[in-house]
Amino acid sequence: MNDTPDPIDPTIAATTTKNIRLAARFVRGVIDNPAILDTIPGGTTVVLQPVDDPELAANNARLAAHLIAEGEPVQTRIVAAPAPMPAPVR
Repeated sequence: MNDTPDPIDPTIAATTTKNIRLAARFVRGVIDNPAILDTIPGGTTVVLQPVDDPELAANNARLAAHLIAEGEPVQTRIVAAPAPMPAPVR
């Protein structure tokens, strides 16, 4: 028996990290405007599309297409680029 875990694919790890950050941006938008949740039907998988990362957007579009082909209800949501950080007050 081998107790060594399978290595994590670096590309999958990077994509996962980007999607976690994208989800955090989406959640910030929901906190600012909770009515967003009223537009998402129950049982729907939300696939986020970043405006500032074409590669991630393409990956997520492929994921959405795959889920739709499997018969899953899917809604894609465009997530705006993060707002620039305000300058520190001195």
